[in-house]
Amino acid sequence: MNFRALKNSEFEFIQAALIQISPRLVSYVQIRRSFLFTSISGKRNKNLVYMITENIKNIQKKLQKKVDLISAGTYLGFLRMQKFFLSLEGAEYFFKEKLIPDQIIIRVSKEGEKSILYGNPIERRMILDNNYNVKKGSIVLILNQFNELVALGHAEVALNNLKSFKEREILISNLIDKGYYLRRAQ
Repeated sequence: MNFRALKNSEFEFIQAALIQISPRLVSYVQIRRSFLFTSISGKRNKNLVYMITENIKNIQKKLQKKVDLISAGTYLGFLRMQKFFLSLEGAEYFFKEKLIPDQIIIRVSKEGEKSILYGNPIERRMILDNNYNVKKGSIVLILNQFNELVALGHAEVALNNLKSFKEREILISNLIDKGYYLRRAQ
């Protein structure tokens, strides 16, 4: 079977990663644990994690012995080497559910969005607001000026006084962005 419920250890890895973003995320997935499933990806041997709906769960139960499912629902991320990595789709899902704390949401200019969609890091001059309180090493969600999620980033420095940085200084590395799907080899 390719598509199965999460093992306890896998769920613990997910919780450990999500607590770094927000305790609200952990509570959210704990309540919905029975809707979390995984499948093994042939590429790089990683477990892909999905959140499914009640309806899909019922269909999955009926098809379980007849068909090998490999994916269903919303792709939340993947597990590799006892660590969970949040996907862009998972971040967007949690953002729309209003589970992401404001302090890790970074808004960028039009120029910044364009740069990010080409896979570039985020420089000080691209960030719209000055009132952030992000710890170094935090995962951040990068939104454009229309509050649309365009990327996930990693804070390279603590972002609590943006005025102290030079305009061209790199503050956030780009982990994954919506332009990746167009740039990757097909």
